[in-house]
Amino acid sequence: MDTVLGAGTPHDNPQGQVRPGHHTGMYAVKNAPSLPTLALAILLCFLQTGLLTACGGCSARHEETGDKQAASAKTDPRPASAQTPAASARPSAPVVLSGDTAVLPRQTTLTQDAEISAAYLTLMQAISHEDEASAVAAAEILSRGKGELAMPSSYWIEGALWFMERKSVNAIPFLRAACRALPDDLPLSLLYAEALSDHNFGQEALAVLDAFLAKQPGNPEVLMQKGIVLFKEKKNAEAISVFESIGKFERSGFVEFYLARALMNLGRDEEALVHVRKAVKQLPDFEEALSLQAYLCERTDNTREAIQAYDKLSASPYVPKDVFLRLVNLCLRLNEPTRALEYYQRGPKDDTAFQLLAASLFTEFRHYLQAERILKDIAGRKDAPMAVFLFLADLTYEQRRDLEASLAWLERISDNSDFAQKKYLLRAQLEARASQYESSLATIDKAGRLFAPTPEFVTLKARVLANMGKASEAMATAKEGLAKWPDSTDMAFMLGSLLAENDQKDEALKVMEGIIEKDNSNYLALNYVGYSLADANVQLDRAITLLTRANTIAPNQFFILDSLAWAHFRAGNLDLAWKYIREAVRLDKSGDAEILEHYGDIALARGQRSEAREAYRKALANSADKKSLQQKIDSLK
Repeated sequence: MDTVLGAGTPHDNPQGQVRPGHHTGMYAVKNAPSLPTLALAILLCFLQTGLLTACGGCSARHEETGDKQAASAKTDPRPASAQTPAASARPSAPVVLSGDTAVLPRQTTLTQDAEISAAYLTLMQAISHEDEASAVAAAEILSRGKGELAMPSSYWIEGALWFMERKSVNAIPFLRAACRALPDDLPLSLLYAEALSDHNFGQEALAVLDAFLAKQPGNPEVLMQKGIVLFKEKKNAEAISVFESIGKFERSGFVEFYLARALMNLGRDEEALVHVRKAVKQLPDFEEALSLQAYLCERTDNTREAIQAYDKLSASPYVPKDVFLRLVNLCLRLNEPTRALEYYQRGPKDDTAFQLLAASLFTEFRHYLQAERILKDIAGRKDAPMAVFLFLADLTYEQRRDLEASLAWLERISDNSDFAQKKYLLRAQLEARASQYESSLATIDKAGRLFAPTPEFVTLKARVLANMGKASEAMATAKEGLAKWPDSTDMAFMLGSLLAENDQKDEALKVMEGIIEKDNSNYLALNYVGYSLADANVQLDRAITLLTRANTIAPNQFFILDSLAWAHFRAGNLDLAWKYIREAVRLDKSGDAEILEHYGDIALARGQRSEAREAYRKALANSADKKSLQQKIDSLK
């Protein structure tokens, strides 16, 4: 008997829900009685047989037989011990009552028929009482049934699915017994392999499938299951090979879906998109495939198609809020704020976290009016979170440069609030942005009296002092802060920036390299080191590597894209340089002179003289080095 591996946990599955690798729909048996129906029939047979034995076999002649036995006992002159033993004590021969009717001797063990019948009932009772151990024990007995006593495949499948819906590891011994009873049954073998794979017995699952393929080479259903197991085992290349071995006209939507996922895992997004489109066409209601299509479209810059896919997903009653956030984001990328706002309004109405995230997206794409509308709606509630007032203060200044109105929002945050420290930090930052440096320092000093010192306030103080032209005090503050918080990469970056601003570039580079050693996800340090190397025209391969990483961590940052463009330009990769510099200029709303000059230099290297001249002309308005730019413009006349 197989060992029972452990009890499972009940798992609800909505009726009709399809899940990849689960063959419920594929192998459901039509017009077959269910296990409860079968159990009821067996129970009725037992009752009927018992009643016939008790009543039909002996009670018909009970009175006559009883009278004869009583008369015999009265007339027999022998002692009771010498009388003939009762029929029930005889070991074998049946007693013939009348004609062909006989009563069999009492038996102390079940016949095979009775044992199998009892196992059916045990299995049903075990499932009814969620007793997995008894169900597995019953399966062992049922696996020995042959011929008319064999349990049909449909009942084995029904029992197996009960275990699998509970995500129970006991599906394995149950299905092992089932496959022993019906070794050539395809649905059972597939379910057995699936159960093994679900519980991390991938190699055993592959062995089961390979054994079946030896009997039925090229069976598409077995190949599909083998590909899925290989995919779950993270053997993507092997999984792709198996999926592709299935004929194109025999590939189900599930095959196309898993093939797409395996290709995506290997970075082959364009190929993956082709196959997931086929999966969605075959299985239009399969939400996982639709979600994968949307994701792949985003990764391959098929933004319109991504919106269409997410829009279909948004119609589901179980759609997560992330889908609406993706739709808002994509519409904003296409500069369609009105449509983005419509998707936001279809999202969860009372989910503050969702609303704050949506507002941050509108802010990121500089659609401040829409963001402000969302935030003011939240702020008007009695239970409005303090975070919304921080957000409104920052947004108000960003949108209108109205410091007074921004500080009014901050005043709605109590000094006893958990957000009080953030309130003072943002106040000092806004005052610094408004060039009210003395007020900013006063706010920092007040925060120092109210709260324990933090690196954020010290970093800000160093920056304010630098903006006031007090370079030595700023440097001393930064060094003091770094000595107190040696692990603060923000403090280290501030020190590096101050060193660079004071023409101590070698020292600055050392500090920035130290930041990368501690935290290679600090995109600001990655950008600084990468651009420094590119500008010096040294270690260009490393510069491109660092800047590519920075761009991956913080995408759509114009200054990083400018650095990456410059590194590729220095390396002679003009097409890539052109791609990145155009994106940098598109994203930069400030008209940065250095970025525009880079744009002109790259355009000129590509032979686009008029593009170069126009870029230099725009850069001239904001450049400190007007003489150099004017010379470039004159050379193009």
